[in-house]
Amino acid sequence: YDEGVPMLCGSETGFSITPLGEWHGREVEVLVKHLGLTPLQAISCATQQGAKALRLDGQVGTVQEGMLADVIVVDGDPLKDVRLLNDRTKMAVVVSKGRMVDLDRPWPTRQPFAGEHVGVWTSRKLTREVAFSL
Repeated sequence: YDEGVPMLCGSETGFSITPLGEWHGREVEVLVKHLGLTPLQAISCATQQGAKALRLDGQVGTVQEGMLADVIVVDGDPLKDVRLLNDRTKMAVVVSKGRMVDLDRPWPTRQPFAGEHVGVWTSRKLTREVAFSL
């Protein structure tokens, strides 16, 4: 990273080990806790660097006028405690696909994709709850 090699979060998303929406905040925390990135650097890996890798730079990845964005507003400063990004009790506002998400509704449960097989990698689906129990 320090030599200019970009790091990404979420690049392995969408299968049983890292299901959609269950792991992204945890990946940011791992980059800070175990690899020594600053919270801002780790957040950039999950946003701006991902946009560049997907060749969507200039369309997504930053919060600015004219950009498409899903936005999470947390109660607290993630630059001081990056774990806030994965704490559902600290989510104040969530905008997904341009629409406010009703945070009072039950959190959706993950349903397996057609043809998905978990036995190849693990004996159980890795959900947020399982990941945080490890």
